[in-house]
Amino acid sequence: MRARHASALLAICLAGCGAQPPQAPTAYANRVASALEGITLACGENAQQRALPQFGPPSRAPESEAAERALELAHVVKHNPAWVYQGSTLEEVAASAAERLHECGLGAAARPLRRRG
Repeated sequence: MRARHASALLAICLAGCGAQPPQAPTAYANRVASALEGITLACGENAQQRALPQFGPPSRAPESEAAERALELAHVVKHNPAWVYQGSTLEEVAASAAERLHECGLGAAARPLRRRG
């Protein structure tokens, strides 16, 4: 009897582990979080560059970082745009990230996030 209860409890616990559909699997959700964090940091760095006096040509680091992170996000979206990440589909997350990149002056980096189809 005890063994049966233990197996049932184990089955219940294992069933609750990880992301439940339609949520993005944990590994992909972590990549989305990393990409969004990188986009946010690139936007912040770009804003700082624009706010401070220029001594020489502006750094292309924010644009490069934003493009790399947008591509990372686009790769995850390509797996399944309908996956849910923090209440939004990955397609919606990508559209929001693209909008943010345009707002912060890094619109060219949003190219990989444009809808295909």
